[in-house]
Amino acid sequence: MNTTSLLLHFTRNTFFALTGFVLMYQNFDKQDFSAPTFWKRRIKLVIYPYVIWSAVYWVVNMWLAGKLTEIPTSLTNFFYQLSWGLSGFQMYFLFVMLQVYLIFPLVVWLLRATTGHHLALLGVSLVLQFAVAATITHWNPPAAVAAHWWHNYATFIPYQFFILAGCVAAMHYEAFQAFVIRWRWALLAACVATIGATLAYYLHITSTGTS
Repeated sequence: MNTTSLLLHFTRNTFFALTGFVLMYQNFDKQDFSAPTFWKRRIKLVIYPYVIWSAVYWVVNMWLAGKLTEIPTSLTNFFYQLSWGLSGFQMYFLFVMLQVYLIFPLVVWLLRATTGHHLALLGVSLVLQFAVAATITHWNPPAAVAAHWWHNYATFIPYQFFILAGCVAAMHYEAFQAFVIRWRWALLAACVATIGATLAYYLHITSTGTS
């Protein structure tokens, strides 16, 4: 089961890449684009469902734990869960989406300011992505940081490359499409090779005692 689920986690990063693509495709050539207008239109689509469903999950969990009568005096716990997307297992996803919407105007500014250098920008972002992944995987933070460190998956930072890649692909849609069509078999082979390497590494570390 773990071997299978390992290969399905790409959908999370793909979702954020598609989110960046769609947002940039709709907005990058708008001369009147403004952050307040964008936030007013987009954030309400996520923040209302996020707050409502977080409350629903929290109340249900309190009920299942036999603490329904403690709800009026436990609002601090609710707001803590709300601040990290903890009320339900998948609620962190909406929490990250809110962050993506908040930083998107900055991404628009960055890509407009670096016109002609987007490939180099992606390279820097990719290096940062590997550094972030390695840090999250291998760094054991001190106790003072550990209490908050494990929430890293609920921030946009582990997904920054995929968001930016989607935005760049939208700004260079025709070139990106031509590249994918031209190199489709090589890209498919790279996917298969990545799957093979991932499974080989997984089987290696589990055979040596890693849970």
